[in-house]
Amino acid sequence: MALRVRAGRHAGLTTPYLDEAERCDTIGLMNRGAIVRTGSPAAIRDGMAGRVVSLSCARPAEAYRSLRARWPASRLSLRGGSLRFRSSGDDRETRELLDAIESLGQGPVGRSDTAPTLEDAFTEIIARERGPAEVQA
Repeated sequence: MALRVRAGRHAGLTTPYLDEAERCDTIGLMNRGAIVRTGSPAAIRDGMAGRVVSLSCARPAEAYRSLRARWPASRLSLRGGSLRFRSSGDDRETRELLDAIESLGQGPVGRSDTAPTLEDAFTEIIARERGPAEVQA
């Protein structure tokens, strides 16, 4: 991945791992065989609407399973032992999620705004293009 190509030349790399794609200068995101977005990783992340909130609670996997009935995978994900919520930027909906987690007996809930990843951006792009039901957990 430390490959740098001289001016006028390009190198192609395919990977299913978006954290690897973060290291590239320009990427193309594909879904179902079609390119759905191109640009630098930063430009694609910056194109996300709203923000990403990372949440910690007592049993995140259990909370995730319960909360998925209310929030689709395009908005709520479980990553690395914490919940990630893609919010429209409205604090009310984040507060609703925090209250829902606490009502499950999962409190106290830790919250921090976090920088979106390419995976967050890809999930949002697919949800916009194909609908939230198309996004798999």
